[in-house]
Amino acid sequence: MPLHEAHAELTVEPLDAGRSRVKWSMNYRVKYGPFGWILGQTMMKVMMGKILDGNLKGLADKVQSNDIGRG
Repeated sequence: MPLHEAHAELTVEPLDAGRSRVKWSMNYRVKYGPFGWILGQTMMKVMMGKILDGNLKGLADKVQSNDIGRG
């Protein structure tokens, strides 16, 4: 990836009835100066959003499939 650095934060917030809310955020600094900044604000932001959403969906699917197996 064309990144100088990246920082991700994953938090789990308990809700009611044994449910939780997961929040995943990411900050990053893109290489290539002003061009990299533009790239980061356009393509990279969309791409990273899709990656994080896909990972969270996979996590939710895994948790739900484990709950079904225990029931």
